[in-house]
Amino acid sequence: MYYFYLNFPNYKSKSIKIHHSTCGDCKSGQGKISISNEKGFWAGPFCKIEDIECSLKELQKIVKSQFMFEKCKRCLKAE
Repeated sequence: MYYFYLNFPNYKSKSIKIHHSTCGDCKSGQGKISISNEKGFWAGPFCKIEDIECSLKELQKIVKSQFMFEKCKRCLKAE
């Protein structure tokens, strides 16, 4: 399963990272501090990375803004 974290203050200036559920940064959508909060939220689970990419492209249309997204280099370096 895969997740991404959308950080409201930084999503336009920093890449949104796509994580595998076993990643230490993700922890199945719980993150390092175990909560989503007013600064952002974890989205998922998604079965495939392609599903996340489609969702993020749709989000770009909704917010009418371009932002970058990429795979986490720690947990998805081989995918």
